[in-house]
Amino acid sequence: MADEPRARLWARALVALRWPVLLGWCVAAAAAALLLPALGTSGGGLGDVTTADNPALLAEARAAKDLGVPLLSRVAVVQHDPAGLPDAARQAALDAARSLAERPTAQLRAAVPVPSDERLPAVRAPGTTVVTFLYPQPGTSFAGVMDGAHAYAQGLGPQAGVVGVTGSLPARAAQTRLIEQSLRLLEAVSLAAVLLVVGVAFRSVVAPLLTLGVSGLSFVLVTRTAGLLGERFGWDVPADLEPLMVALMLGIVTDYVVYFLSGLRADLADGHPRVDAAARTTGVFAPIVLVAGVTVSAGVMALRLADSPPVRAFGPAMAVTVLVTLLVCVTLVPALMAVLGRWCLWPSRPESARRESVAALLRRGTVRVIRTRAGAAVVALACVAGLGALTVPVLGLRAGLPFVASLPADDEVRRAADAAASGFAAGITSPTLVEVGASDAGAQGEPLDAGALDRLQDLIGRQPHVAGVIGPREETALAAAAGRETGLFVRADRRAAQYLVVLDVDPLDADAVRAVDRLTDRLPGLLREAGLPDAARAGVGGDSAAVAAVVGQSDRDLLVIVLAALAVNLALMALFLRALVAPVLLLVCTVLSAGATLGLTTLVFQGELGHPGVTFFVPLAAGVLLLALGSDYNLFAVGHVWAHAKHRPLREAMLAALPQSSAAITTAGVALAASLGTLALVPLRQFRELAFALVVGILLDALVVRTLLAPSLLTLFGRLSGWPGHRLAVAEDARDEAARREWAAQAAARAP
Repeated sequence: MADEPRARLWARALVALRWPVLLGWCVAAAAAALLLPALGTSGGGLGDVTTADNPALLAEARAAKDLGVPLLSRVAVVQHDPAGLPDAARQAALDAARSLAERPTAQLRAAVPVPSDERLPAVRAPGTTVVTFLYPQPGTSFAGVMDGAHAYAQGLGPQAGVVGVTGSLPARAAQTRLIEQSLRLLEAVSLAAVLLVVGVAFRSVVAPLLTLGVSGLSFVLVTRTAGLLGERFGWDVPADLEPLMVALMLGIVTDYVVYFLSGLRADLADGHPRVDAAARTTGVFAPIVLVAGVTVSAGVMALRLADSPPVRAFGPAMAVTVLVTLLVCVTLVPALMAVLGRWCLWPSRPESARRESVAALLRRGTVRVIRTRAGAAVVALACVAGLGALTVPVLGLRAGLPFVASLPADDEVRRAADAAASGFAAGITSPTLVEVGASDAGAQGEPLDAGALDRLQDLIGRQPHVAGVIGPREETALAAAAGRETGLFVRADRRAAQYLVVLDVDPLDADAVRAVDRLTDRLPGLLREAGLPDAARAGVGGDSAAVAAVVGQSDRDLLVIVLAALAVNLALMALFLRALVAPVLLLVCTVLSAGATLGLTTLVFQGELGHPGVTFFVPLAAGVLLLALGSDYNLFAVGHVWAHAKHRPLREAMLAALPQSSAAITTAGVALAASLGTLALVPLRQFRELAFALVVGILLDALVVRTLLAPSLLTLFGRLSGWPGHRLAVAEDARDEAARREWAAQAAARAP
């Protein structure tokens, strides 16, 4: 526990070595900045979202092998004029494609222009739009594909009505660019918000500066350590994660600085000298902070169990962030407290904390209410009912990965996609591929019947959210125009065929995911209904299908990851508190808080804002982070109570500990929420969803769960909270024995 002799001994040794500690960390930060590699980030279309064994990608590979030509493209140039494209513009698209076929470039090998001809399926505004799908050279880098696409678009000429380049690859590039552009603003605003919260909470100028110094040193060490580990183990941090790492690092630094300074202020106010106060504070709070930080890092490492690359990358990236920040805080902050003493709080005086403010009186009054069983029962029931009601909307949560729709409306990729959706159905920029083979054994069965293939095309076209299907029926027209079999949709021996399915919704959002899932489930029945042989096999490919597979896997991962995170949190809290009942109660509180947060997120984004769904990794990442951070507050609040309960009954320990710890948790929670809330400055939907979920979750946890619900449950369970340990029972027995002795003494005094 926090006041054990070993903790006190370690604290005094650390405080005694305060100057070497300060010098050592300064040297370490300078060496890291000079010698270690910078943090590497990645962002390359679906490559950092899914894996090579995704069923959709395998279906695409089979179709390309069977028919000899890849039909799907993830980058396209859009020409559009709502009044109608001039003939010259349409001709420019045809000429450019023909020229590329004759003289491929280093980046591109082919282009297929698709005009909004009224004879084609899924056309909304005939004659207004041309979407040219581009096919890169094998092995071309992500940046090379983008350079080639923009060069192709410029080559069409100023009169061609080019709106821009779009598709899942350009959308991912645009997201990475926006993240990089927003990062410095996010850092500045996050830092300013945290400094303001700390300054107001401690009424100090030096406390925010101390937070700033520790944050700056932690930032250098976190980013360089992550860069070194990435270089050593061959993993890059997805671009989406860098802002979260920065905001989380700053928020955790603030949390732990607030914990230490609140303890230092109390010890200085009690009259302890500077060095002694620093040692006492470190002995009490460093073990709590250490176990809390390890619990947070272990909790987020549970994300490593996910199959999705972006979710899996959250694990080590967040764990490195927390562990490095933790190591800095539990050593550097005590050393700074020992050096500065009262100056940490300047210009306020520690004694001022003894003056009861309105907030302090309110906190103490709240604790007095929940120390009674009746008050605790009412508060607990109200909290559980409220959090439970807020959790209900999560049952309707839907997930997608809106690469394009998440971009700002004025972004070129978004404008080009919107223009394409004006001429065609919304899914034209990322069609879905359905590939059909004569048998499971490499398409070696009997030739596929032409009538059955046409019937299958009609059946696919009648599925929900399918705006149109291009397939074997168009092969006849293509062959007539070319004077030969093209083999684009049906192989010459008729043992394989493929269809392009255009959806009427954003091809990567939640509605498309559900539509493709339904199509995949129904496809075997559609093959039979069309009259294809039982041996025929089919698969679904494309961006929509790839994202649907990722979302489905993430749904399956959720239970495993949450259970793993809860098990880790339970084990560490049980070891630290030497109890089992209290950790279980605290985890129930945390789960309720996380569920209510995700329910509110669903209600706001799917309900009020009308989005088809939320970004698929937001519920999982936010849920695990909130479980881990909730354990941080659990350990600080209950660990403080447990320390006091060693020498006094639980209810008295709560009255002594909770007003101070709840004040620190409120300050830390507001600071952490302010830091993570700045993620909303990144102008992408997934960051706004994640920022909302984290801010709401942290504030619910700090202001409701740790302040009201958890203490109420401790009151209701009483000494049973410490089972199977004996700490609370010993304190209660000591009180009872003292009461008996006092009664006996009074009785003896009254005796004649």
